[in-house]
Amino acid sequence: MAKISIKTKQLKILVVITFLIFLLLLIYGIWPKPIYTINYKGTELTFRADLREANKIPVYPSEEILYHALINPLVENITIVFVPVEGENGIYVVNAWEIVTKLSLAYKQIGIRPSFNGLNVTSYENIELYGKIQNPYIVLVHPRYANETSLRLKDHTIFISGKSNKELDLATIKLLIIALKIKI
Repeated sequence: MAKISIKTKQLKILVVITFLIFLLLLIYGIWPKPIYTINYKGTELTFRADLREANKIPVYPSEEILYHALINPLVENITIVFVPVEGENGIYVVNAWEIVTKLSLAYKQIGIRPSFNGLNVTSYENIELYGKIQNPYIVLVHPRYANETSLRLKDHTIFISGKSNKELDLATIKLLIIALKIKI
């Protein structure tokens, strides 16, 4: 009788292990996987962060208004604005590079090739006064100065803010999701 109870215990353990493996496979199969790469009109684009996470970043006043302010046939130049932070400017470089390379594709779709330039300033105060329809400003707000993670459009100036480097990356990618009309 002792042999039967051992086999019954082993069978129960095997059933539990099989059920757990099945459950893990089921969860892994239906759980949304992060998206880092997409095919954009024949060009493979890789992003630094998950597009699903970036898509959750809030946009003010709305994605549609931001899109039309940025992707406009009148745009001739884009100015990327930042306040230098000693020893921490690398986050600006990677986000500006991501913006320039991928935003250029969005402009190519409407048949224009605006130039891009960078501008370091001492303060974000009143910066929205300088953006124009032909020269929108994209302001990268360093985590040291950010009080929220979001995209905000004021006149022709887009503020990309993140309370951490990761959140600034996500907000930058959200801008690109909007500009490229990526469906997640």
